[in-house]
Amino acid sequence: MALATSADHPAIVSALVEAYEDDPVMNYLFPEGAARKPSWAAYFRLNLARYTRFDGVHVTDAGRGAALWAPPGKHHVGLLEQLLLAPKILAMLGLRRVTRGVACMQKMQSRHPTEPHFYLNILGVHPQRQGAGVGAALLAAGLERVDASGLGAYLESSNERNLTLYRRHGFETKDVLPIGPGVQMWLMWREARR
Repeated sequence: MALATSADHPAIVSALVEAYEDDPVMNYLFPEGAARKPSWAAYFRLNLARYTRFDGVHVTDAGRGAALWAPPGKHHVGLLEQLLLAPKILAMLGLRRVTRGVACMQKMQSRHPTEPHFYLNILGVHPQRQGAGVGAALLAAGLERVDASGLGAYLESSNERNLTLYRRHGFETKDVLPIGPGVQMWLMWREARR
């Protein structure tokens, strides 16, 4: 695993778009049809640009998977940044889905822990590499930094099938957050380790 640079972004975006193909939350929030994958790609590009600034993107050698981590105090998107992102978010979600997106973000931010921690925003592996230990290696690479800091870690899992991986690495489900009809997120915390 290595820290990603902007040169890695195209391969990471491609892998993440495929990795989130069956993600319940992404499918609920983003428009259906031909616009969906380009919208996801735009979403992942925005996040990659932001998290690369924090040295928070771990990537596999071929860019077939990535984990996006925010260091303590950097997960929150401030009001000015939200205003600057508003046109891009509207373009990604479309007018009919933007209300869902805003409501989801507000719910997530209202439940986000206030104590200092590292935040795993996105973890994804191309479907052809899933089940081969890539996700576990990406997670372990980020948790090395977390453990060196002596702080806890937090994530929201949008797909129930990923809970086993997170639990193997010490995360525990603290709550379940309803996002929409039949759609939810598992809010997970990992205690500090030294």
